[in-house]
Amino acid sequence: NSGLSRLKQWYQRRVRGLCARSFHLAMKLFLLALFLPLAGAINCDVDEDLSDATEYSYTLAVAANNMTYWKSYHLNFEVYGSFSEDEVSDATVTAGYYTAEDDLVYSVSIDCATSTWTSTVSDKSSGDSATWQTGNVTCEAGTWDLWLKVQQPFLMNWIYKGEPLQKEETKSHRVGYGLASYTRTRPLKVPTKFGAHKGRTYKVETSAALSRFTFGECISYPSELSCTDAKSWVINRSKLKSGLHYFGANILSFQPKCTDLDYFQHVQTAVHSDRNSRIDQGQKDGISQNCCCVDMITGKVYDNDQDTYCMPLSGNYDNCLEQCRVTFDSSLYNGTEYLYEAFENYYETELDVV
Repeated sequence: NSGLSRLKQWYQRRVRGLCARSFHLAMKLFLLALFLPLAGAINCDVDEDLSDATEYSYTLAVAANNMTYWKSYHLNFEVYGSFSEDEVSDATVTAGYYTAEDDLVYSVSIDCATSTWTSTVSDKSSGDSATWQTGNVTCEAGTWDLWLKVQQPFLMNWIYKGEPLQKEETKSHRVGYGLASYTRTRPLKVPTKFGAHKGRTYKVETSAALSRFTFGECISYPSELSCTDAKSWVINRSKLKSGLHYFGANILSFQPKCTDLDYFQHVQTAVHSDRNSRIDQGQKDGISQNCCCVDMITGKVYDNDQDTYCMPLSGNYDNCLEQCRVTFDSSLYNGTEYLYEAFENYYETELDVV
């Protein structure tokens, strides 16, 4: 791997003069850190407490089709709520994505009285709302989450409590050339007149209560979860076969990474790329994963300051761990686990800069 080779060469220059033991510990630290998964609701544009409201709307400050700003169509809308024992038997939830002119892009409604869900699109000819798919859903008293994952203008899907609200309709196609080609299976395009690139406002309403809304090129999960429970929550909604597979909202690597004591690791270096993590690769822009420094108890970015404590990993290998020194708490690591020893070694060692 050329990236790892370059990293090794960089590290050899940076640690010249260290004893052999310190060098090997530092190398192992960074090779491990390159693949540390995402921790929590990092880099979300919006994370809002809805305080038991029954309806909410959010309008994007910048149009979804402005690729100069967003760089990608990949956007996540997540809303959280709850049903009481008295409400759940006939509770309803309706959420949708709309254009600036209030034309429907894609919506879903959940009817607990009939234990069904219905998705609605805009008719390709008339633009009027038209039912696309229906299915069964289980409503229970307690908390719930509803996720709209946008991947491409006509490739998007709803997820309710870890279950896809879209039928098993997929399309396979070949990607790449020759020996490097492979078959990729993805959901069929949503048959709507107005694609997600025309979307501007997200709306949700319920007969019960809403608690939280998050939006951006990010993944969120219930804030009260421990690291291990948050990890399971993310995996259940991922593209893993044991998760949601083709209808998953994230690849498996974007999951919280925990210490042996069930706290979040203080430095996360495989945070999902966003509009600020594009890097110059000469003739074209590339994509870098992000590094973020997080609170080891909550998994949230330190001091809620993403501008300071999140950065593209590429070109910032030397800054990432140093910046996250402030979030390192040795008492929240198991003193016998390998990463604890590696981090302790790094923070106690002065590198011989060449």
